[in-house]
This record gives sequence, structure tokens and C-alpha cells, in this order.
Amino acid sequence: MRRFIFLTSEGDTRDPEGREIENLQVLGLSRGINANDAFENFKRDNSYILGFSFSEVSVLELASERKSIFLCRKKPERSEGGASLDLAFLVWSIYRLKNP
Repeated sequence: MRRFIFLTSEGDTRDPEGREIENLQVLGLSRGINANDAFENFKRDNSYILGFSFSEVSVLELASERKSIFLCRKKPERSEGGASLDLAFLVWSIYRLKNP
């Protein structure tokens, strides 16, 4: 079966500092023989989503099961107690679909 990701541009999203940012929200992942089948499976397996007011959901077929994580800017180093910490913000991650 093929894997699909379901997204929406509706709703609000904020960065770690509370500023509003325009982007897509990931609603979830599902498998199916095509996008329609995967969406029906998604709604069945995640029925709580129907309780929200999303009116439009986009779907994209995923090309692989590889997970990628991209790091954005780094926080300033901290030298408390003589230890230096190099922390980064996580910007994007795709979560692995639980085994069916």
C-alpha cells in the first residue's frame, strides 16, 4: 500500500516565541491504494479529526519512508558550570506511521 500525508493551511500556528507563522499543519499519515482510499482510512483511524472545523485537507503521496530532520538556527552557547551546550531548534520532522 502507498503512504500519504494529510495537511491543512487552516488554523493558526506559532513559533516557540509565540509569534504567528503561516505554514501547513500536518494532520496525519495513512496508507491506501490511492489518495481517496488513504483518506477514508485516515478518517476511520482518526475519527476525532472530524470534530474539528477543517474544511479543506490536502494530500501528498510520500516517496519514501525515510525520516529527515532539519535544524534551523542555533541557540547561543551557555557556559554555566564550565559546560558548553550547543542546542538547536527543530524545524521539521515527519513522524513514522505506526505499524498497521
